[in-house]
Amino acid sequence: MAEATHPEGRLVERLDLVIAGRVPEFARVSAAIDALAARHGLPDDVLADLQVSADEVLANIVHYAWDDPEDHRVEVRLELRDDAVVFSTSDDGRPFDPVAAHASRSRARAAPDRTPGGRGLRLVFALMSEVRYTRTGDNNRLQLIRRRDRTAMSVAGSVDARGEAREGENGWTSGNS
Repeated sequence: MAEATHPEGRLVERLDLVIAGRVPEFARVSAAIDALAARHGLPDDVLADLQVSADEVLANIVHYAWDDPEDHRVEVRLELRDDAVVFSTSDDGRPFDPVAAHASRSRARAAPDRTPGGRGLRLVFALMSEVRYTRTGDNNRLQLIRRRDRTAMSVAGSVDARGEAREGENGWTSGNS
């Protein structure tokens, strides 16, 4: 996984894992998050937000990224920075931009016949300070950024009073490389 530029400050610790694209592998990621939190005294709210969001993202990848029965893998990077925890994934599944999907669902919520699904993404966007997506070659790359200090969360990483995304603001970005 390529190193990205982070405005979240100096890298304190980084852990890279490669997991099989299967649900039982989530436990390895959860254990790594717990261990990082214990080593560095992360606040309970940061840990909880990260655990819920990581589980949701991994579940989406495992359940929706691939149509074939082949074994696939997911690269996971966990970074502790001065001001934030960054959880990143990379998978070779079908292209899926959760930032664009979230913005689209947020606009559709005003319609009376809102389609089911997407609540997990809504939760991720509500818990994280920022969510970034890029498609690089054949890989989806997703970054979830949770600032350590909730007061430092940008408006771009929040939802409005109705729980709707604020599309196009700083914290939610997507793109292709």
